[in-house]
Formats: sequence, structure tokens, C-alpha cells
Amino acid sequence: MAIVQPFRGVVYNPIRVDYEAITCPPYDVVNPTLHQSLYDRHPQNAIRLELPMEENRYDIAAERWTQWRQQQVLLTDERPAIYLYDQTFTTKDGKEVTRKGFIARLKTEPFSAQVVMPHERTLPKAKSDRLNLFRKTAANFSPIFVLYRDPSLSLDEWMSETRDDLPFMEVVDYQGTTNRIWRLKNAAVLDRIQAYFTDQKLYIADGHHRYETALAYAEERASANPAHTGSEAYNFVMAYFTNMDDPDLVVYPTHRLVHSLPVPVITSLAGRLEEAFAVYEFGSENDLKGFIRQRKTGRFGLVQPAKGETLRFSGLEFRGDFSHFEDQNLPTDLKELDVSVLHQIILRKYLGITQEAQDMQTNLIYSKDWDESVGMIRNGKAEMAFLMNPTPVSSVVNVCNSGHVMPQKSTFFYPKVITGIVFHDLNGR
Repeated sequence: MAIVQPFRGVVYNPIRVDYEAITCPPYDVVNPTLHQSLYDRHPQNAIRLELPMEENRYDIAAERWTQWRQQQVLLTDERPAIYLYDQTFTTKDGKEVTRKGFIARLKTEPFSAQVVMPHERTLPKAKSDRLNLFRKTAANFSPIFVLYRDPSLSLDEWMSETRDDLPFMEVVDYQGTTNRIWRLKNAAVLDRIQAYFTDQKLYIADGHHRYETALAYAEERASANPAHTGSEAYNFVMAYFTNMDDPDLVVYPTHRLVHSLPVPVITSLAGRLEEAFAVYEFGSENDLKGFIRQRKTGRFGLVQPAKGETLRFSGLEFRGDFSHFEDQNLPTDLKELDVSVLHQIILRKYLGITQEAQDMQTNLIYSKDWDESVGMIRNGKAEMAFLMNPTPVSSVVNVCNSGHVMPQKSTFFYPKVITGIVFHDLNGR
């Protein structure tokens, strides 16, 4: 049973700050250049809480969290609310869409309870970083991203019926996405929303490290609290919820670039590919795009340097023989994913990139942009680019329900949910 609740969010005081200046991307997509730019944008930008640049960053984040509330830069809402959240954006094919969702707090449950389902492996280093931040601040500064099922779109209808005409926050973010936020405080609708989730499974789309961190943090706090009841704020994590059945849910691919492998390993690949794949050669990048965009299962592209400044564009189509997989114990739903075919056969078996090396990105670079990926081959920053199709949401659900997880960065739900809309006080109500 998923427990989803309204909460008294901590929000920026519109009298003290300009909303355009204080939001930021999720911490795990902030590169050093963007980090400095966000710091320079405003002295109270949310990045200064989520990812301080100072050496003693966890202590600094805690000091700011306390000071900004004392200075009324941040205010705690008087009544519990669910925060309705619309994101209007333009897709890569030029269509304007609005993804609807909401921010609430979610009771943390171990994955073994099969209430909240993961689809991706996590790394200890990233969890340690977030846990240190939780311990010092007792706050969630950014929501995890959760999917739920609602084929009839009934939740959207309930929430739309009671929302105010004007949002309390509207901001265009770094993606060019227009973000609009409303408070939903209607008691009857809040009760209906909470009741809806009592028999729902939830699926983590993004934020696996933060969810596992929240779970570990809750266990720490519970063990240190003799009066623990399970209803304390620290038992919950702030989450953004959106409907996986919404036609405006957009998923993009994440491409893989291989670098720093021995030359004999790279040159041996061409002779091995035909063991498991039909290989098609194309005269242009556009022809390769056409091949991939037919969206047939088991298809992806390979771009490599050729003679001079030219590039070689190859299309790969898996023949369907799973005996080539390194791990024969994977369930069918996981085996059939394009990313599994790539990781199991080409990366692990043919190129010898171990699971540990994949986790640490020793020989891998991930890119969400086709042009950037091809450009890195052209500029000599990588030896191979594997250009992917997006993973269908239905496949994510099937793998989650099987109890297995996908290779890292198998999904890219667009747009990202920004940080700075609302914060969750883990000592609050």
C-alpha cells in the first residue's frame, strides 16, 4: 500500500526573491560550468542548498537552511498541500506538450515490500553523499520522480477541477520549459488522491539514489527515537508523481560512447558483430537516423571514425539469439531491451567492459544528445558511439515487476523536474 500525503512545504518568499533566479537543475546533471553560473545567479539559489561548492558543504547547507528560514527567505506553508506541477515544453519533433504531475510526500518502504519499485542499480558513493546531506539538514531539497498508473486520467480530472486560475509560481527553466505550480488544499480532493494510491504500485523513474538514501535515513532516525511511531516526517520522501498512461509523458534515449580501450579490442569488434547482429552500412548520418527511428526492437546505431575526417555509420539489428548474453539468468523482459542487448553482448562480451567498469564509467560516456554523441567521435573524444532508441515505459514497468533492474541510464524522462519549487522539512509535519 503506497502512502502518499500532502505536507507543509517550505517555499521561497516571493517578496524576497525572483523565482527565475533561484531554481536549478537536479544536482546530478550540474557540471562545473553550470555550477558556477548558478552560484553567480543569486545568493539564495537552490543549488547552494542542494550542492554547495564549499569544502564543508554539508555543514554549509545546514547553516543556509536554518538562516534562510530565520531570515524569511524561505517560508513554511501554514496548511498541508499537494503541489500541482505542470511543465510545458517543445519535443524534439516540434510538438508543444504539457506534462502534468504533482509533488507530495511518499512513505518510504523497502523494495522487498513491492510498493515502490526500482528499475536501476545504484552506486554507494552517490548514496553516501546524499545521506550526509540528509543528516546535516534534515530536509529534501529535490523530489524523486515517481510513475503511477491511471489509464482513465481520473487524478488529473480531480486536480484540474479544484486548481486556482493562477499558479503561485511560474518560471522558465534551463531547459526552456515553463514550470507552473499551484497549491491544492481542498480536503475532499486530497482525501481522494490519498485513497487512490492505497492499492497502487509506484515506479521510480529518476532519483533511485535519493530514495534509497531516504530509506536509510528513516531507519537511522527511527532507531534513535524511542517514541518512534512511523508517522514522523523523516519516514517520508518528497516525490514528484506523474501518470505513466499520460500521452504527454516523453522518454528520450541515452546514447553510449566507448573510449580508452586497447586498439586490438576496438579493431576486433567488426569481426565479431555478425555473430549476433545483422550489420547494415549507411552512406550518411540521416540514413542511419531513418534506420533507428523505425523503432524496431533490437536496433541501434554505431558510429566510428573512418579514413581522414569521415565517419562510418552502421546499423545493428539483433538476431534474437540470447545465448550470446553474458548473463543467462536474466528474465525475458529484461533480455529484450535494446540497452540489455548492447550491454550484455557488445560492451561486456565483445569489448570486455565489466559491470564494475560500467558502473564507474571507466570506459563509458553517456550522452542524451545525438549531435553531441556524433561530435565526440568526430573530435576524437571517443572511439565508438552507440545511438539508441528510447526505452518504452511499458518495458520499465515489466522489468520492475520482475524484480530485476536495468543497466544504468536506460531511461531519460524529459523534461527534468527542477529544484527550488518546494522543500520538505524532515523535522516538520
